[in-house]
Amino acid sequence: MTDFEGIPFEGMSSEPYIVACHPDNREAMLKLVGEGLGRA
Repeated sequence: MTDFEGIPFEGMSSEPYIVACHPDNREAMLKLVGEGLGRA
């Protein structure tokens, strides 16, 4: 699991967003989440 910036999940932060997906889909999922958060 990674957070919305692709950083490995090591616990909750002030923005408790996580992205959980198959490693092969990581980049596409991060892009999609980033767009949803208005960060892409």
